[in-house]
Amino acid sequence: MNPWRDSLSLADQADMDRLLDTALGIARSALAGSSEFDPFAILIDLEGRTLQMELDLAGLGKHPETEQILSATQSQLRALSDTSRCTALIVNTRLAKERTDAIEVRLEHKAKAALLVLQPYKRPKFGGVIEYGGLTAFASPRRNTIRVASRRVCLDHQYAQSTAAFTADLTADLTADLTADLTADLTAAFTAAIGTMTA
Repeated sequence: MNPWRDSLSLADQADMDRLLDTALGIARSALAGSSEFDPFAILIDLEGRTLQMELDLAGLGKHPETEQILSATQSQLRALSDTSRCTALIVNTRLAKERTDAIEVRLEHKAKAALLVLQPYKRPKFGGVIEYGGLTAFASPRRNTIRVASRRVCLDHQYAQSTAAFTADLTADLTADLTADLTADLTAAFTAAIGTMTA
């Protein structure tokens, strides 16, 4: 039983499945010819077309760091949020506890569903075929296109970003969520009080 799937329509589930399959296929093709790959993004637009986003890396220099590319990709995905119904941000990451590399796919749907999928892989030391492990999925805060209130648990794996950067980002998200909730509660209480006084 997958709670995240239960909250989606069959059409929305199909969007997530299709984008995940496409993301993994592109990442595996890249790894077949290189030791790693830079972050990239794909999306399903409002008309149902699957598109790979062309990254604009102008201003990042000739040899941008992975974190710079990741940040630029996220910013561009957010700019496309009104014209896409499902997005995927794909990162070549390292799982510290398992001591292995992995393909990380951050899926988001306009239906307010967000999923992080990991597929570990091992590259043979002396050539040969890459061995891919099974998929592991986690409910995840939405980060690709828009930030929404979330109470989900932080994932226990090492992001490609530095620990300090990830912690700062997570703290900012939680602070924003709590501030929004508190503001909404106070506004509702104030409105109710005014209504009682004028009744």
